Amino acid sequence: MTSPERRCRSLWQQIVVKRDGGCCWCGNPLASGHHALGRKNGVAFEHETGIALCVSCHALAHANPQYAKDMLRDKIGQERYDQLAWLSGQVVRLRAKDYREIADWLAETLAEIGGK
Repeated sequence: MTSPERRCRSLWQQIVVKRDGGCCWCGNPLASGHHALGRKNGVAFEHETGIALCVSCHALAHANPQYAKDMLRDKIGQERYDQLAWLSGQVVRLRAKDYREIADWLAETLAEIGGK
């Protein structure tokens, strides 16, 4: 994994956790981002595809992925969910320049929601 890709992953995590304010299932303030629609292809860095979950709930999400998808659908609405679900099936090959641009966009997004 390249340095720009690591930066994108870190920023994505920060956005999801800051936006959700803790675990979406149990409210635990110690949470990390879960990719409800996967972290490959066209939605790897779309923060709308993530939900913040604590360690216990994260394990439950992996055991029952449909529950996490249903929670995401309730959170963002059916229309946006369908768009992102379609994008998650699209194969995207990112270059270093793409990662840098995505990282800049994610950093701006994080700043807008009050992150560091």
